[in-house]
Amino acid sequence: MAEFEIQFESGAVQVEIAPGKLDAMLGRHASCSEAHGFAIIADENVAKLFGRRCIEAIGGASKKSALIKHAPGEPAKNLKTVDCIYRGMFKASADRSWEAIAIGGGVTGDLAGFAASTYMRGIPYVQVPTTLLAQADSCIGGKVGVNHPKAGKNMIGLFSQPVKVIIDPATVLSMPRREFLSGFAEIIKHGIIMDGDFFSEIERRAKGLASGNVEYLASAVERSVRIKAGIAAGDEMERGKRALLNLGHTIGHAIEASSPPGAVLHGEAVSVGICAAAILGRKYAGLDAADMKRIGKALGKFSLPVSWPRAADPARAAAAIARDKKFRHGKARIVLPECIGRARIVEDFPLQELIGFVRDFSVSG
Repeated sequence: MAEFEIQFESGAVQVEIAPGKLDAMLGRHASCSEAHGFAIIADENVAKLFGRRCIEAIGGASKKSALIKHAPGEPAKNLKTVDCIYRGMFKASADRSWEAIAIGGGVTGDLAGFAASTYMRGIPYVQVPTTLLAQADSCIGGKVGVNHPKAGKNMIGLFSQPVKVIIDPATVLSMPRREFLSGFAEIIKHGIIMDGDFFSEIERRAKGLASGNVEYLASAVERSVRIKAGIAAGDEMERGKRALLNLGHTIGHAIEASSPPGAVLHGEAVSVGICAAAILGRKYAGLDAADMKRIGKALGKFSLPVSWPRAADPARAAAAIARDKKFRHGKARIVLPECIGRARIVEDFPLQELIGFVRDFSVSG
């Protein structure tokens, strides 16, 4: 079991990581919390797996609770779903003495965090990620929000830290195989941008990690959380170094935006984006050919895509890149690997050159 604190400018976030201890960690938090009640927010699929366990764990602390369910998947990450969460909280008579508990993947974490941070001008919330991608990445850092049908992904939101993050790595074993493997894109990303030794460990342990070795998973999740925390805590509002965490995401988000819902998972899109960034890193950031090949091979060990997916439309992807919220005055802000373990933020990459690269990459892969 690992317990540590992340100190952000806005406050401290407590983190607990313990395989197979979800019920105990929830019960202990409910007992120690000053909250009078808990709004447990989960999608319909996660609610079937963990909803009753959450209610029972909190009930053991003699605290009130309400299970609020929402539709699953990225298409549900919108203001309409947030309104449904608000309505569930109103129905439960949740007031400012309550906490929200977001249990599930990154979509639920974003939705529940946004709803909690705006409900009655804000109530505390806890992240309880049950997917590998959420455990290793999205549960840390306080980015919450929703997509907009016209503007794109994560265009409405805020930075709002949870009071606590509770991670049971064993919960990821309940995931569909493809979704489980997609989470390794974010884990590999952390090794590329900050920790070459961690990347090497992922390479060595790839077979065990992919087969669900809980000890290996717990270690990889903790290393990822600490890497992300070390970056995000020093740049909470993403005005500088935190942008390193966007490796693979500029093109990855464009792939998601240009694909039918569910055709390309977030981790799969990020994997392709990382490979594209490696190609650009070879040309513009000094990444050597051997490291570029290692990156692609490492992603491939987890059955992640390394070339442009057929489902993604290149023209729509180019349009999505042009709308990216990180771009200013015709210049793109992208992250390129210099070597395995170090990356560079390029603040003024010509937008049209990036769009041209995407068009070429989509053809050549």
